[in-house]
Amino acid sequence: VITTRSTYGYIGGSDANRLFGSFETETFRAWWQERLTGISLTSFSTIDTAVGNIMEAKVLDEVGVLPEHRNIFIKKEGSMAGINTDALCPDFYHEVKTSVPENVYNWLNGKAISAAYRRQVMHGLYVTGRRVGKLHVLPITREEKRNIFGLDISGRVRTFFFSVDDFDMADYDRRVRYLDMCFARKERPSDSGFNQFT
Repeated sequence: VITTRSTYGYIGGSDANRLFGSFETETFRAWWQERLTGISLTSFSTIDTAVGNIMEAKVLDEVGVLPEHRNIFIKKEGSMAGINTDALCPDFYHEVKTSVPENVYNWLNGKAISAAYRRQVMHGLYVTGRRVGKLHVLPITREEKRNIFGLDISGRVRTFFFSVDDFDMADYDRRVRYLDMCFARKERPSDSGFNQFT
């Protein structure tokens, strides 16, 4: 679920993909300014986000995750990294997404799942300390998004498993620690600064 949590000093799961590009783009700098000030300049009010938020509980019901394991906020100690989990069970971190059926079909047939989705799972594993994550994806058409309240999703959810071994967790830790340092110093991150950071 996307929440209205303050952006001040916070790197959430939906931010994970930003850590893999240049730290010197206008987009990254605007995002970083939100981290320094807590003033969010962007909004997540798309139909895709709204549908994802509405369908999340249905998807978790479909895959058997109990309500007491849902929407748990965790912040990594001493770090900007945190996550408002879709669900967190003793052995698994759960991430829920919706996507068009063509994407899900391609992913089931060996095409790489989007980097943004994979990195969000990686971030969840990083913050929670779980070793395995489940990405539950509901294939949903544009037409279905227009009237989701009576939608039957029985048997439609597809689950993809990820392990910490599927990711370069040391590299991700380095990226987060670099931003932690920049935040503590109230500095603007740079590509050269990151390249020199160990």
